Amino acid sequence: MLKYLVMGKNNFDSLKITVLLYCGDELFATEFCQEMMAHCPGCYLMHAGDLESVTQLLGAVKVDVVLVDGRRSSTLMARLKTVASEMEIPRWLSILALIDRQTEYETELELLACGADDFVCADQPLHVAIRFKELCRLQQVENLANEYNQLLTGQSSQLNLLQMAVDNSNIMIATLDHQLRIQMANESFLRFCRLEKSDMPGVPISDVVFAQKYASHVKPALLRALAGEDMCIQSLQALSHPQTPYLQLYFHPLRDAAEEIQGAVLILNNIDQLKSIENRYFQMSREFRTLLDGISDAITLIRADGSVAWGNRAAAEVLNTSVDELPQHLCCVTREINHPERLFCESCLIQQCLTSGEKAMGLLEAPDGRRLGVKVFPLLDDTKKVTGMIRVVADITEAMQLRNEANQSSRLAALGELAAGVAHEINNPNGLLSINNEFLNDICWEMLDELSTVGSSEATFSGFTLDELRHELPLLFSNNRAATGSIRRIVEDLKQFTRREQSQYEHLDVNAVVLAAHRLVANSVKKATHSFAVYYAEDLPPVLGSFQGLEQVIINLLMNACQALPDPSQKISVKTEWDEAGQRVKVWVCDTGRGISAQDLEKIFDPFFTTKREDGGTGLGLAVSSRIIKEHGGFLHYDSQPGQGTSVCVSLPVGELL
Repeated sequence: MLKYLVMGKNNFDSLKITVLLYCGDELFATEFCQEMMAHCPGCYLMHAGDLESVTQLLGAVKVDVVLVDGRRSSTLMARLKTVASEMEIPRWLSILALIDRQTEYETELELLACGADDFVCADQPLHVAIRFKELCRLQQVENLANEYNQLLTGQSSQLNLLQMAVDNSNIMIATLDHQLRIQMANESFLRFCRLEKSDMPGVPISDVVFAQKYASHVKPALLRALAGEDMCIQSLQALSHPQTPYLQLYFHPLRDAAEEIQGAVLILNNIDQLKSIENRYFQMSREFRTLLDGISDAITLIRADGSVAWGNRAAAEVLNTSVDELPQHLCCVTREINHPERLFCESCLIQQCLTSGEKAMGLLEAPDGRRLGVKVFPLLDDTKKVTGMIRVVADITEAMQLRNEANQSSRLAALGELAAGVAHEINNPNGLLSINNEFLNDICWEMLDELSTVGSSEATFSGFTLDELRHELPLLFSNNRAATGSIRRIVEDLKQFTRREQSQYEHLDVNAVVLAAHRLVANSVKKATHSFAVYYAEDLPPVLGSFQGLEQVIINLLMNACQALPDPSQKISVKTEWDEAGQRVKVWVCDTGRGISAQDLEKIFDPFFTTKREDGGTGLGLAVSSRIIKEHGGFLHYDSQPGQGTSVCVSLPVGELL
């Protein structure tokens, strides 16, 4: 068995083919292969001299052409046919029988009967090469035909699947020509338009859908699509089909392979359910927005980068902006209020929450004095990463005031119980001291008179002579009277501090209360200032309360004003007024005296707090006054700055007490 790889260069260089030469004549086979070398350099030529070699080669190599030596007989051809049928070898490209001029006609017929496809002359190798080339071209054409057939089969299958998908889709699709007539449409479009397939071609689109809105909305969009534009109508109410009130329309130019516009594609999407969900969403959004805007606390949604995504009306008020402009702000309420020049505030709660992933809380004081409680809650994704935050800012000024008042009331209640016991325990021994002081005073004067008559003028008593005792004893007993009197006044203040007089309330005129209080302290006011004025409002409504209690409050405020003036050139004024909006009667007591520091202003209503301790102040005056005014359902408000005087407002409600 011989194998020849034919090499060479000629017109058949590109010919690639595998040839099996079945020939028992070794010399002929060698010469034939050598002659083919000059013509078929790219062919792979194999020689088999016996049937066993043929069987081995056919089983191992894909053979394109089999050349069988049939010059003298058809024996080899018959053997090859038997082997091929037994091995079930796929049919090769061609079986050629080698003949020459001496081959008989009967042999040629036998070769054809044994399966030969054609004859080639063994002594004309060039003709054999040409035959090989023709066979290769035939094979290429057959391969191309098979590939094209497979491609057509695949495309046909894909087109069928695409057609089924389009027909089964809920999206309605139709193609239109330049006259806007329907050419093709899927099943959904036909059902929507109530058309049969047979009636579809050539029907104007204006006759089947859109009714009144065709000329104003649909036709202009279709004409622009025919001009090459892609158009879309997001929501159109199809009045001719109430069961499908909302459609989403797309218009696209329909182009051929040469990119020439042949019509338009119309796509309709039923968005009725989507529109219903959208309307419900907007309704819920409005309701939710109304709910959040009704909350007095400032609620803000903060992105992870620190910018504001959303906020309610209270949040806009905190940042002094509108709701629509909230997204233009940064998160930091502290920076926005106190330090707008900073990028981030100190001890930023947003940064703490973003870093820790946990709730952060803090207090903030606004420039107008309000106290704000700030809480920041993290929004976490599935991986526990902070994707945003919710900040709640609440004005807790009133709550803190109520808490402070509750604490003060608790302290006052405890102090009241203590004061009641102390007043009782002190009052009795103090009365005894006062009586004994007068009794000792009489005894001492009688003893001095007696000693003077017995002539003991030179005698001394505890280092004092009789003349010195006559001078010092009156001072000592006077100091005792002053001390017991001071104790008695403190006891009376303590009794007044714990006394409740609401059962004696009646309708009274506040102007009359101010007038009576002024008369009682007129002498002190005259000594304290040369400039005093009282302004009485006309037609004040009556106030339900205790004349004596309110009079005591006004007297206390006037005495405090007098004591606050450093010299008589300073001024004191009293004014009554009617606050119709608040339904309250107000009394203003103002002075231009020393004023009160901010630190002391927070403590003025605390029992026993006083800045006049050296002048005999007990610190109970304002505590008692505050308690009296609160029992009347009103409040005391102080406004004072050091060196600029003090303004006190007594605010009393009109009507029944709460």
